[in-house]
Amino acid sequence: MKKESYQISVETKIHKVEIPKDFSRHVDYSRFNNSKIREILLEFVVALNSNFNKGSLANFYNNINHTSISKNIFLRPDNGYFEYDNNNINMKIVVRDYPHLYHELFHLSSSTTAGKIIFNGFSQEYEEDGVLYTIGDSLNEGYTEFLARRYFGDRTGRIAYTFEVKVAEKLEKIIGKEKMEDLYLRSDLNGLVEELSKYTDVDNVKSFIICNDFVNLYDQAKMSKTEKRTALKESIAIINDFLAGVFLTKEQMRKDNGEITKEEFTESLRSFIEMFKMQNEDGSYSYPDNSDTINEILEALKGKNNAKVYSKIFG
Repeated sequence: MKKESYQISVETKIHKVEIPKDFSRHVDYSRFNNSKIREILLEFVVALNSNFNKGSLANFYNNINHTSISKNIFLRPDNGYFEYDNNNINMKIVVRDYPHLYHELFHLSSSTTAGKIIFNGFSQEYEEDGVLYTIGDSLNEGYTEFLARRYFGDRTGRIAYTFEVKVAEKLEKIIGKEKMEDLYLRSDLNGLVEELSKYTDVDNVKSFIICNDFVNLYDQAKMSKTEKRTALKESIAIINDFLAGVFLTKEQMRKDNGEITKEEFTESLRSFIEMFKMQNEDGSYSYPDNSDTINEILEALKGKNNAKVYSKIFG
């Protein structure tokens, strides 16, 4: 039996993906007998063609006419799935409730295969030496849900992947909306890693991805409850430090290159750090207290009271 592994090291391979340039822009709506499914699918197609780079829609058009879509009321609430079957030739989407179809259609729109490798948005699944590896699943689910909410709002009918969506939103601030959407729809996790590696070491990028996967699945880890809580806290700290540090480096580079002024740099930092603010049970707000980078940025934004930290951030 194949073993699935989420404890992936920075040595784990992240494969390059190739998307065909030519594809037929045809959807056979007659394949779907359910009128509600046809209605949502048509709405989704209109949104894709209205909001995304046409060159990034190959996966959707290559997949949709080989996909079955059905409703299963026996699934858990707020549940649905997209998967390949029959040797990765045919696909299926199954949802419990119609609104979940938007999320699953984004999975379909960002999926392709090459041999035994399944590329799905920002995740990859492949077999090596009898082990089935999955990497990037948390980033993928977060950005998929983020896009479903962006383009279909309350019609998605649920609140899911709360932490993952917040991470995806911050990550898009670093990459840029159009670039990140394009990488996602092209199933290009490798391209995302290369983009982030402009501002940090590639092993840091992989560690960030792995920590996100752990947060998403920590309850399945073979650890004691105490070990799980400790590992979860450490993983979230790494994620927050990475996001704040990479954004800081990118904006410092833009400032040093004359692309933005010092005032614009300051405001950009202030706006990004605000995204980390959390509401406490008593209604007050606070920032994560286990991120050195966030704490340094907050300290520097106060002024020159701490000259060392101020100089480190503002130069």
